[in-house]
Amino acid sequence: GHTSAVGNAAYNLSLSDKRAKAVRNVLISTFGIAANRVSAKGYGETMLKVAGTSANANRQNRRIEATFN
Repeated sequence: GHTSAVGNAAYNLSLSDKRAKAVRNVLISTFGIAANRVSAKGYGETMLKVAGTSANANRQNRRIEATFN
């Protein structure tokens, strides 16, 4: 989970963690993926795709990314 650079960094880290866990919960409860196969991690504003705080930057930075192994 990721956030934009708007706001407090500690809050954004918490928010991104909640965002990632929400997606994890949907994958488990809605799609039946085994819980031990899905992990969630919040990165806050540490890995921005677009620098700045414009509406466009905020939109691109507030995201979830998934990797498959």
